[in-house]
Amino acid sequence: MRLPLFLLSFLLLLAIPASGDEVFFEVIRERRCTVSEMIDEFVAEFGSQIDTVPLRNEIRLAKRIGRPCRFVALRYRTTLPDGSPVEASGLLAFPDRGRFKGTVEVSPVSKDKSKCGSKQLFASEAFLPAFLGYVALIPDLLGFGLTEAWDNCYLMADQSVRMGVDFRLAANAWFKSEMGRELPARTVLMGYSLGANGALALAREYVSHPELGVKPKALFLGSGPYDPRLALESMLTSGRMDYMLYPGIVRSLNAYCDANLDPADLFQPSILVHWEEVSGGWEDPTVLAERYGTDLHAYLHPDFFREGYNPTIRRLFDVLETLTVLQPDDPLPAGLYVRLRHSAADNIVPVACTDRLYRQWHKPLDNVHYRRHRTDTHYDQGAQTYIDLMLYLLR
Repeated sequence: MRLPLFLLSFLLLLAIPASGDEVFFEVIRERRCTVSEMIDEFVAEFGSQIDTVPLRNEIRLAKRIGRPCRFVALRYRTTLPDGSPVEASGLLAFPDRGRFKGTVEVSPVSKDKSKCGSKQLFASEAFLPAFLGYVALIPDLLGFGLTEAWDNCYLMADQSVRMGVDFRLAANAWFKSEMGRELPARTVLMGYSLGANGALALAREYVSHPELGVKPKALFLGSGPYDPRLALESMLTSGRMDYMLYPGIVRSLNAYCDANLDPADLFQPSILVHWEEVSGGWEDPTVLAERYGTDLHAYLHPDFFREGYNPTIRRLFDVLETLTVLQPDDPLPAGLYVRLRHSAADNIVPVACTDRLYRQWHKPLDNVHYRRHRTDTHYDQGAQTYIDLMLYLLR
């Protein structure tokens, strides 16, 4: 009998010696900064994408706001996919004074290992919620922060749920200890790209287990690979991908799913000789695509483009199929506001994945809103997902 994720995490936490009767947490480091400083960091990351006169004027106006915000990197206890305990890290961001309007829980996007919230004490995903009076919770992905010695964990929504629930428990314990109050129960969840799978799974976990005391109000999902097998099949049809992540995905499946996939049956020799570089997670997948090319024919094994895949490719498809987050009987309530985004021109995560999710939801959830763009890039829709979230939080 398989225990629910939240129960497994809770039992493991009980089995690990904690500080008194409290859930274990430890502050790694923290800082206070003004909204002006946050905007400077936001612009440094996205400057080329927001270089318009109206937005520059709005940024100058926003920088006049002097309310400080706090960023706190926490160590907490969670579990690996095999159930063994591990100490991981995550980031809290919130206004340093005033009443909190709720929480915003973000499943982070994939970057290189050096760019995670707890290391940088900043995350672009945390900027808007903290600016608007919310507490943002962003656990580092497995393979990032304190767990950077582990392989990156991709597409495994169960692991995202486990870390999301455990990080919220630790963050709530820190708030009780530091501020004498608990996190607001009302929460908004968001995930973009690979993070969309984790955000969707975490929303389901909270809805299915009200005893956790978390009340999801809205869910924002952008350009997610909800059906990983369909995503790969669609990418093979297009023949191009501007984000070189499949070597890292294969490495992740071998590490955490016992997939036993031989890279020599999946990639060209030119990739195999640079295996640590292309699969280890220390290089940005966008940079890797620029370095090795965006034509899938140039680095995937030729058998991907022939009839009758080799046995390793067939096993890869079988494993990817087990990682779908599509569910025929979804527990999400009809009252939950859901905003989906994707673009037909996306050549990193195919739009077919969100199309399939929307078809699954269209009838049972009348309040699911899907914006399917025709020409935007994957990154354009990422920015639009953040804007959707901002507009909702401003209500």
